[in-house]
Amino acid sequence: MAGSGRGRSQGRGPSRRYPSSMNKTKPMLNLGRLDYFKWDLNEIMDRSGMDPEKINSFKANLEARARQRSIREAKDYIHEVEARGDLSRDIGDRLCRLLDRYTRVR
Repeated sequence: MAGSGRGRSQGRGPSRRYPSSMNKTKPMLNLGRLDYFKWDLNEIMDRSGMDPEKINSFKANLEARARQRSIREAKDYIHEVEARGDLSRDIGDRLCRLLDRYTRVR
């Protein structure tokens, strides 16, 4: 029962080669330390002075951007919220340092 001559090896599909653009890594939130990140985020936001009605939405958006897109996009979001006046510069800097501490390249 030698091969059928189709260039396949024992029923396995052909090897796939992906373009190098698909293999690029980017800094994202370290999901193995997600609980620690959330704890630290809560500590910072409790002292932030942000409107309590906006805090949960802000935290959810920040976490989602850091997990699914990239740390850079999460930091851009922080700067957008600072520009709107909902967050102080000091708290924004602390949040950016927090993101740096929980960054992993994936």
